[in-house]
Amino acid sequence: MHFQVSEKTKKPFSLKIFVITVFGSLIAYNVLVAIIMGQFFPKRWALQVSASNASVFWTFVGMSFFNCFVEYFFHRYVLHARVVWFLSPFYRKHTRHHGLTPIAFRPHRESTPTIENRFPIIREEQHEASFFPWYAFVAFTLVATTLFIAVHWLFPRIPIFLGGSLGIASSLFLYEVLHAISHWPIEKWKPLITHRRFGRAFQCVYAFHAGHHVNVLCNESVSGFFGLPLADLVFGTLVLSPTWFPHGETPSEREMKFKMPRRARFIVFLDRFAARSHRSRSGV
Repeated sequence: MHFQVSEKTKKPFSLKIFVITVFGSLIAYNVLVAIIMGQFFPKRWALQVSASNASVFWTFVGMSFFNCFVEYFFHRYVLHARVVWFLSPFYRKHTRHHGLTPIAFRPHRESTPTIENRFPIIREEQHEASFFPWYAFVAFTLVATTLFIAVHWLFPRIPIFLGGSLGIASSLFLYEVLHAISHWPIEKWKPLITHRRFGRAFQCVYAFHAGHHVNVLCNESVSGFFGLPLADLVFGTLVLSPTWFPHGETPSEREMKFKMPRRARFIVFLDRFAARSHRSRSGV
């Protein structure tokens, strides 16, 4: 779920620029909604602006909860499978990202495997396809506006336009920050994952997204529900393992067995459908 405007652009992720563009777009979106609603639907708009701060907060929380499942299915069935033909560019971009940041076990000296860990983003070319374009908030919010309109039509007192757009902005912000941290150079992670008291816990944190680069069918969440991989937990694709896949070393038994747990039946069904669709669109 992370793409750039051009494959020629390989600049590092800038949190400052991302925050300015996302939250600037957030303000512009809500100003535009206020103008349109105030002009053409003044009574309904009056219900929106009269909503309490608590209503805005719980709408924001509800949208964030919804987003964590949207992220899961988008990541699993768009970014890792050619299910929807017109979204194939997303698949190609994301496949490129994984190709530039792999974790794999390579044969070495006949039968003894070694860990190849290119997960940290430290080379210029690895920035390619590693983050959202500047217009991501606008694109996602315009799509979500159809949902906002439906919710507002049914429940006009719910401040869905403000609370919903805040939820999308928050999810995008968390996605970029947590994804960038996950791909930190190992030198930044090492003091944490080797900590005498908390190292094991930090190894699980590091291995969560790193494990997704070992096995793309597990640990789909990035932003999740305020950073918690709720959808992975619900659908049985959560893998937590205290390891950090040290580059060039012989993998431990735990690392060799880094597998996806038993998936929910619903996900098994969708995975089979996605696999058939992917094969047919790939000509396999």
